[in-house]
Amino acid sequence: MLPLLIGGVSLFLVVVGFYFFLVKSKGSSSPTDEEEELKHTLKEVEESGGCPDSHRKLILEEYQHLLEDAQIKYNGVQNLVKDKKLPAELEEVYKNFLRIYQLINDMKGEIMLYPSSNCKEYFREKFEFYENYLKELYLKLLNGIENK
Repeated sequence: MLPLLIGGVSLFLVVVGFYFFLVKSKGSSSPTDEEEELKHTLKEVEESGGCPDSHRKLILEEYQHLLEDAQIKYNGVQNLVKDKKLPAELEEVYKNFLRIYQLINDMKGEIMLYPSSNCKEYFREKFEFYENYLKELYLKLLNGIENK
């Protein structure tokens, strides 16, 4: 019940945000035209139905692989960092690594609530970015700690 409520609120916020975007971009159009555009936009969003369940299932499977990979890297870094004082530049890399790891951990809620039908492309790009960035930070930490 709570995910449906949150999803509904998210959908409402998307529509309201889109409405304000239209108002700002048009500027001089009459209120009747703006109302018609809002109704049309709302109808399109309602018809799209959000992320299809079949896509969401595939996305969650991909997410699970990303999460497992992130967990392995996190455990490896924690073992290397344990009881060590990191230099300032590595400390910053470590903090970024932890931020990205936390973002990956928290992503499941976003997947469940994503209101648009382009969810497959959106999350594929997002997963690829996080996977590459986490790997880059992981390798920097490994090389930095080993060379220390």
